[in-house]
Amino acid sequence: MPAPTFSARRRTAAVTALGGLAAALALTVTPADARAVAVSCGTAGATTFQPGLHLFPEPHDVSFSGTQRPCADYSGRGITAATLVADFSHVTLNCVINQKINGSGPARITWRTNGGTFTSTAVITIENSVLNNVTVSGTVTDGEFAGRHFSGRFATDLSRGVVGCPTPNGLTEAPFAGYFTIS
Repeated sequence: MPAPTFSARRRTAAVTALGGLAAALALTVTPADARAVAVSCGTAGATTFQPGLHLFPEPHDVSFSGTQRPCADYSGRGITAATLVADFSHVTLNCVINQKINGSGPARITWRTNGGTFTSTAVITIENSVLNNVTVSGTVTDGEFAGRHFSGRFATDLSRGVVGCPTPNGLTEAPFAGYFTIS
């Protein structure tokens, strides 16, 4: 059976109807909804543990040191990429499976635009953890986006723990990856 053909008049009517529908939908989005997410970025790098992780839980200082990753900028500031560094103190961890991780600390974000860089600082808290994945949230406290909400999710690959955990220094570094959003 041959494909149906549409006359120019029918195509024009369909395009006009779709344009009207799109305009009606655009009117239902409030300015607050359009600004809900300012920027969303990937993040990845190294997680360091001081002291190193062993088989039994103990308190650690944990740092996420990310490398520059791409961002989706909805703020109009021209952000193309960001680097995230976050530090947590006295987080009880071990090399095996960490069911419930608690902690809070500072985060520093270096934003890259086509014209240069600028920074933001935030205070973030580990809200939830499942295995070696953490969900964090907090507030940007200084710099660009001050007062806005920070949220993110990071997964740390502890597979190297099989080798590092039994050593006297323990597992001191592991890769992480994830994302974060400012809204």
